[in-house]
Parts: sequence; structure tokens; C-alpha cells
Amino acid sequence: QFQFLNEHGISSEADMTAFVEKAKAQIKTLTKQRTILNVQKKKRQPQFQALTDEEVLAPAKRLYDQGHSGMETEAQQYLDAVTLLDSCGESREALSQQQSELYTKLADLNRELRQVRKQLKMCEEIRVQATAMQENIRETEAPERQRQSRHRERT
Repeated sequence: QFQFLNEHGISSEADMTAFVEKAKAQIKTLTKQRTILNVQKKKRQPQFQALTDEEVLAPAKRLYDQGHSGMETEAQQYLDAVTLLDSCGESREALSQQQSELYTKLADLNRELRQVRKQLKMCEEIRVQATAMQENIRETEAPERQRQSRHRERT
């Protein structure tokens, strides 16, 4: 906790409050970015699923073409995926690149969100401990002040 406070230049309650407010604003911004990326992912999901289906179902399509029975459903799924990909107006490589970038950005955002939330939790734990420590100090100082007060009265 001391290292955390030191690393982030927190030396007072005001510093802590400023850090917490900044972290909350950062969470809000990151969450908004993640929402935008999730919307983009959802819009492209049919194309991304078609990429996967085309790759995974190619062996089933070959078996169907060779006359093996029981592969009709998979062969149709493969053909549907190929049709969708051929009609979307983008190359498979471009779609695959977009998918990879989108998932990487989402993973990075989620990682950053977890880190900021962890920092907020650390701040909350520090605040709770600081409050408890202040209370302990007050409890310790009160009897000491009473003894000093009695000592002054005697002299």
C-alpha cells in the first residue's frame, strides 16, 4: 500500500480524492470505448462467424462432395458462409485482420479496466485502514491527555 501511494504521488486525503476521481473518469471513458467496440463486433459478427465456419466446415464440404452421407447440414453451412463472405465486399484477409484488431483492442481495454478497478479497490482499502488507524490513535491519545491533565493539576 505504501508503494502504491508512493508510485502515484498520494500523500494526503486530497491527493487520494483526486486520484479516485481521475480513476473513475478513466473507467467511464474506457467503458464507453469498450461499448463502441462491442457494437462494432456485434455488427460484424455474421462475417466473423462465416470466416470461422468456412475454415472449420471445409473438410465436411469435401466429404459431402465425395458422396459421404450425413454431411448435408455442414455442407450447407459451409456454402452459406462462402456466399456471405463472397457478397460482403471485403476480402477474407481484411475481415480476418479487422477481427484480430477488434478482439485485441477489446482485450487491451478489459485489461486496463481491471487494472484501474484494482487501483480503486486499493484506494478504498487504504481509506478504511486510515480511518481505523486514526481511531486507534485517538483512543491511545485520549488516556495520555487525561494523565497529562491530571499531572498538571497536581503541580
